[in-house]
Amino acid sequence: MLQLPAPFDEFKVPRQLPYHRLTNFCGQENILHEMGDFLTVSTAEKGSAWKRAVIVLQGMGGLGKSQIALEYMFRNPEAYSAVFWVGATDPSTVCDSGRQILDLQMLIAHYSTKYYGEDKFPDGATDLGIPGQIMRGCEVGEAVAKTPWPSIHRWLARERNSRWCLVVDGLNVPEDEERMRALLPACDHGHIIVTSRITVTEFKIIEVLEMGKASSLKLLLGDSFETASEGTREAAESLAKELGFLPLAMAQAVAYMVKRALDMVEYLKRLISNMTTRYTGETTPTYRKGVVSCWQLSVQALMESNMTNSITSGLRVLGPRWRIKRAPSTRIECHG
Repeated sequence: MLQLPAPFDEFKVPRQLPYHRLTNFCGQENILHEMGDFLTVSTAEKGSAWKRAVIVLQGMGGLGKSQIALEYMFRNPEAYSAVFWVGATDPSTVCDSGRQILDLQMLIAHYSTKYYGEDKFPDGATDLGIPGQIMRGCEVGEAVAKTPWPSIHRWLARERNSRWCLVVDGLNVPEDEERMRALLPACDHGHIIVTSRITVTEFKIIEVLEMGKASSLKLLLGDSFETASEGTREAAESLAKELGFLPLAMAQAVAYMVKRALDMVEYLKRLISNMTTRYTGETTPTYRKGVVSCWQLSVQALMESNMTNSITSGLRVLGPRWRIKRAPSTRIECHG
């Protein structure tokens, strides 16, 4: 029997989340529950429009705010018809995110499935409200590529399109708040989840704090949480303290231990030795030396793997003054 294709749903866009799900995510259940309770209140009966709801996950860098937002999406796969993730650390990342949302990766690719043949991309562009803006190679024209957000805003604001979620990830300084507000479409529906180091007024604030001791041990010990020896458990407790109970720093430590085939005791010794012999610069008011030492070890491992771009982006956790110094030896330094 010939199976007919499913009817085209213009507002149900396949999700493309920017990160893999953490298999050992733990310790933030209360925040996930609070997010669910707040966002559920804004949803009406199935098939009806959802009211606008904005949540700001607020806390210093390294607390795993982005991972909390990501975990919420993975736990609620059917909640939203479309999820768009926006890197908000600076104007260029906002524009790049907009192009990715609008271009072949998401909206244009989705609307092209409505049609067949050579005209599928131009016809899809017309449906999106950007007629004539698909160039050869199936990319958006220069005008839309430079300013993609007006077209995205119009799509988000469509009357029957209320079950979307916009994740605005990475507000770091007060100037970022104005950029975040400019991302919100002029409509009264949709959900927005913001991750931020700064206080953003008028919206629901959920404060993200350091992990507790038990959750930190679960993150560091993983499957051996119940069976770890007393020495290993004591080393894990000391390591969590040195890393300020920051989830991102502890996750980096675990990745380093796996890569180097180190146990907890050996890694703790290496971390402390690095703090004593190779630490340079100054600490921030927020982070312990152990956190900086953890990043230094990770930098060294990544440079040996020729993957410095990964750690450079991760240094945003420590703040804009922190940089990699490659000579005479790899280290992290604070400037300014």
